[in-house]
Amino acid sequence: MPKDLPTRLAAEEQDEALASLRQDCLRDIRLSRSKMSHYYADWDYALETYQQIRDDDTSDIKAKKKREPAKQTIPLTYAQVNTFVTYLTLLYTQNQRFFEYAPTGTDDFDIKEECEKIIEREVRNGFSTPVLVQFLLDIARFNLGVLKPSWQVRTTTITPPASTLNFAQLFTDTAGLQLVQQANEQIEVIIKEGTTVDNVSPYNFFPDMRLPLKRWQEGAFAADETVHHVREVKRMEGVSGAEFLSAYDVASWAAKGAPRLEGLDSKSNKDEDDFMVVVVEMQRWLKPKEYELSDSNEDELWMIRIGNDQRILSAEKLEDANMGFTYKLAQMAPDEHSKLSDSLVALIDRLQETVTWLMNTRIEAVKNNIEKQLVVHSQYVELEDLQTRSPFIRMKKNTPIMGGLDNFIQQLKTNDPTVTHIQDADTLMKMMYQVSGVNENAMGGFHGGRRSATEARNVQAGSAARMKLIATNIFQSAISPLGKQLLINARQWMSEETFFKILGEDEDTYNAWQTFHKDAWWELIGSEDFFVFDATSASEKTFVAQSLQELAIALMSNPEMLAATNIDLVKIIERIQELRGVTNLKQFQRDQPIGQPLLGADGQIPPVPGQPLSVPAAPSLA
Repeated sequence: MPKDLPTRLAAEEQDEALASLRQDCLRDIRLSRSKMSHYYADWDYALETYQQIRDDDTSDIKAKKKREPAKQTIPLTYAQVNTFVTYLTLLYTQNQRFFEYAPTGTDDFDIKEECEKIIEREVRNGFSTPVLVQFLLDIARFNLGVLKPSWQVRTTTITPPASTLNFAQLFTDTAGLQLVQQANEQIEVIIKEGTTVDNVSPYNFFPDMRLPLKRWQEGAFAADETVHHVREVKRMEGVSGAEFLSAYDVASWAAKGAPRLEGLDSKSNKDEDDFMVVVVEMQRWLKPKEYELSDSNEDELWMIRIGNDQRILSAEKLEDANMGFTYKLAQMAPDEHSKLSDSLVALIDRLQETVTWLMNTRIEAVKNNIEKQLVVHSQYVELEDLQTRSPFIRMKKNTPIMGGLDNFIQQLKTNDPTVTHIQDADTLMKMMYQVSGVNENAMGGFHGGRRSATEARNVQAGSAARMKLIATNIFQSAISPLGKQLLINARQWMSEETFFKILGEDEDTYNAWQTFHKDAWWELIGSEDFFVFDATSASEKTFVAQSLQELAIALMSNPEMLAATNIDLVKIIERIQELRGVTNLKQFQRDQPIGQPLLGADGQIPPVPGQPLSVPAAPSLA
């Protein structure tokens, strides 16, 4: 960041260059929102269908008062989406570690295990299962899932107590007095350091929509909006001038274009010290000289944050080894010929509507039949008993009973056209399974009829094939690039202190740190040291371990072959156990050197079972 930029950002009235940058960023946001908002109505409908939200009409209100079933949305979409998300979640987490890295060079094998341990910790702390599930839910419902990884560091300042020092040294000499002074000094301690991955709602994501979404990385910008409390904004790292922010007024809120931000509108921002702030974070290619950010006239990627459309809160060049937008996007089926193709919910929507209509009309027909449509002679029957649903129907006085009651009241006989609606709905549901690929087998239920084990396996494999194709596409589009970014971020920014906290301190770890960390971070640009193993495929670690085990057994059974080769048997055994999850064989090392007999607790060689104890000879007196 240029030296004078923080001063310019902290000014109460920002200069013309910053004002011009803010207006250009907001213009691009409005342009993207005008395109993305075309999908909002469809997304709203998809979300309501998934959540089974349905507005009650007059007949529904009356039915609820009578404790009768009202019209409902049959939760087929809910079942389809959740099955799809469950399948993909289990597929991505089937291996021992979420991200497995395959080294591309011989020297990279030395830090492979350390890399996987570091990134597994990053996944636990920054890319948890709820984030993955929300990402997959957005893809299934809106055909757009967005992840935003960012490197975050939290520190605190503490004062070490004097009791941690050696008491005998505190008063002996000058060095002791120096220790007392150091004990009163404050030191900075890292609380948390690593990459945090956040979900971005498709409603609040704004790419350059002049290109198809498949080519979003080629655009001039990408941005998102997030709501924060003003106090939280003031605590953000690198933010300046947040104290000059104010709440939205009605006019500026209307000019924003009706954003889809939860819990925020112009009426909820009235208190001067207690209001919410919409933070726009835009990653934008620009020429810094045009906005007086630096003397460079080359295209550079900058990250700009704007608060409530009023002022720029921070501006910094994205100088990292990833060299591009940090967002990660995925769709179910990217299409070069459409801005945003259909989601799973949109694909089955018409079938869902028809099944819902068939079921609701069947319920209404049954209710009408139960209410007993009667033909009544009002001159002889008390109509009040029919209207109040009395268990008894009274006949009026002086009613002649000659000819039977059928002459005065009887059931109206009609043909019910909804009798076959249940069968029709079942047919449509089977059609839905064929269309979506999320069928009964994927849901855990088999079709009726006898089936052999081989047939069952083949059906399961066939039912999973289509979803696995989508899973592979999502992995290659977003999750694999995320795994690469997690590793590059750690190698560029992770401190030595955090590295040793995770892996422990020993000679091997120190050697690994020298290879893992890059002081010249630009050496990581275009890094091909590792590629991310496809998580949609089962890990081959067990197969590799078994192959190495067979090789080790062959070498141990033939000492001449072992001596003739240049293979380290100990390293093979360590690699076998590493592939099977045992990564610290040093804990099993014995204290005595190899070739010397192990001694017992008394320092003597223990007796061999089944052999007589040897008695030591008496010492010679000569």
